[in-house]
Amino acid sequence: MVDIHVSRDGNALGIFSETDVRAGLSEGRFQPTDFAWQSGMQDWMPLSQWPQFAAGTTPPPTPEGIGASAVVADGPAWEHRATLGFFPAVIQTFKGVLLAPGETFANMRQTGGLGSPLFFNLLMSWIGLTVAVGLQFLLQGTVMATSMAQRAETADFAEFFTGGMLFVVFAILVALIPIFVAIGLLIGSLLLHLCLMIVGGANQPFESTFRVVAYAGGCGNGLAVIPFCGQFGGIWALVVMVIGLMKVHNIGAGRAILAVFLPIIAICLCGIIIAVLAAAGGAAH
Repeated sequence: MVDIHVSRDGNALGIFSETDVRAGLSEGRFQPTDFAWQSGMQDWMPLSQWPQFAAGTTPPPTPEGIGASAVVADGPAWEHRATLGFFPAVIQTFKGVLLAPGETFANMRQTGGLGSPLFFNLLMSWIGLTVAVGLQFLLQGTVMATSMAQRAETADFAEFFTGGMLFVVFAILVALIPIFVAIGLLIGSLLLHLCLMIVGGANQPFESTFRVVAYAGGCGNGLAVIPFCGQFGGIWALVVMVIGLMKVHNIGAGRAILAVFLPIIAICLCGIIIAVLAAAGGAAH
């Protein structure tokens, strides 16, 4: 029998069989206004709209009922944007991933395709990094224009030359951001899943790891729209990623942290080995 996910006011009540849901409705544990979803359905529906549960129920509520909380069952909220609306889904996804990562990833779909989390990550990363790079270029352009104005024949020439050059470079970088982000997301997710396998923590398929990295990284990069928050967003994204891996793969904090930092540890060890070998070679000569 197919399991049924039940949610009330955006909070997950659990996963139940059809018999359990029917009994819960009779006993008052479930309400006709509770939303439910099972594999194969595109959107959540109130129990009052399910044919097998419709008898004796009250009229269904409006779809907005599912969006009352930042944590959406079988979410994140981004995957229910068709029901919630684009901007509410984005806001709730940020709130759920950044402020309640444990509950959010515990309720996250393990499957459903890579397209939705990939789209979220690319869109939020492109917006955040474009703003961050734009502010950096604006600051750099101001410094360069001031410096060149002191040496050029006219300040107008300096501003024209500097502004035009920086604009071209900025436009190229903005166009390339989605490509670099997509490549980095794929390689990073594959490497992280490999590290999970090494530490014995890969209890779910690669798709689950990818979804955690995509949502955590997308929200972290999205914080770059706030000046001086770019580094904080990256650090918090790592924390969220560790929590997400713990919930999705059902592992302890130790394994999750080790898997996230294993590539950094490996790079540092390789650097130390190379430095020692280079020093030994120099001493031999």
